[in-house]
Amino acid sequence: MAVERKLPNLAPERYAEIFRWLRETIPALSSSWTDYNASDPGITLLQLFAFIADGTSYRIDRVPAAAYRNFALLAAGTPEQGLEETLQEAEQDVLTDADDFPLELAGNVVLRDPSYVELLRALRSSSGRKNPDPADLYTALSRLWRSPYRAITEQDFAELALECSASVSEAASRAERAIVRKRGESVEVTIVSGAKLSYAMGGPSVADSSNCLASIYDFYDPLTDSNYYDKYADLMNVIGQYLAPRCLIGTSVSVVRPQFDPTRVVVTVAVLVTKTPANSDPSIIDTNPTSVLRRAWERITALLDPLIGGLSGQGYPYRRPLTSEDMASALQGVDGLDASQPVRVYIERMTGLRVGKASVGQTTVVLRSARDLGFPWLVSLSLQAVTSAYGMLVGASRIGKDTMVAKVGGT
Repeated sequence: MAVERKLPNLAPERYAEIFRWLRETIPALSSSWTDYNASDPGITLLQLFAFIADGTSYRIDRVPAAAYRNFALLAAGTPEQGLEETLQEAEQDVLTDADDFPLELAGNVVLRDPSYVELLRALRSSSGRKNPDPADLYTALSRLWRSPYRAITEQDFAELALECSASVSEAASRAERAIVRKRGESVEVTIVSGAKLSYAMGGPSVADSSNCLASIYDFYDPLTDSNYYDKYADLMNVIGQYLAPRCLIGTSVSVVRPQFDPTRVVVTVAVLVTKTPANSDPSIIDTNPTSVLRRAWERITALLDPLIGGLSGQGYPYRRPLTSEDMASALQGVDGLDASQPVRVYIERMTGLRVGKASVGQTTVVLRSARDLGFPWLVSLSLQAVTSAYGMLVGASRIGKDTMVAKVGGT
């Protein structure tokens, strides 16, 4: 993620703002001072004070670049002459395994204090310049100060877990999200890597029913059988080694990979039935039922993304089961849906069950407890576009297949 290198404005006030503030405080200090004209001697003094304050503020905000550099050297704890030696020592201070071999992520060694090394590198790059840019030093200093060294709070653990692999370019070997749960003296850190999770949408089929216009019915393999977890072993090991010396005495930390709950979802939506002209304007919304279902499918799969999903767009909440309310909220505003009719959602969480082909089209064995929640993962997604969603949804456990039974005669 790119960081904006910009120095703070230490004194944004100017003469007009300072003078106006001084004049507006007069009634609070004196009830007998009523002449605010420029001819009043007191107003003249306030104008003089505002002029002096404006000049002083201007000089405060013009800190020389050399002053920034000297302060950065002080924060780094090294003189100018020993900068190169200090940097070499910091770059050699890396995480190692039990045999004292450097630990690596995607071919990169993992520094024990990356924010400190970044500051030293910024100092070296500005060394010898006639007019060094203090913005780079300010950015490195800010990251050093804001990065906690000791892991105490849940936020500390999360920030340090992400900091450990932030410089790794390969997404699958980099932690993008950390979920922390404290249980007494033990801390569990669940790491979500940047490995891409995606669903492949099958082709919508046009139904011949008078009420059902189109449908999508897809099956997906459980993540336990995929290569999603390939890079997690190294990532968990490195983050665990990174956090261990930063914990308080008596605190144990475990780094784990995320769990995914196999979930079966059936969604029925009402679509707006309109005729689209043959040579339609591209700005006209395509209300073809198959196109509407494709848009609904994209909204549902985006909702479940661990990194950018959820209703807030910050990642689907961990250990929260998928609800029909979440699905209905995600589908709000989909072009072509009839907002005046309800969204029918059927959700079956399959954790803790031995699921056969008769239910999801494949053999799935889930050994975890049904109370051990994770991220929802679709093993079966059925979308139906109908003309009327007012009716009763009958599940596969009742009649062997999913059926929408529409009300007859408005009853």
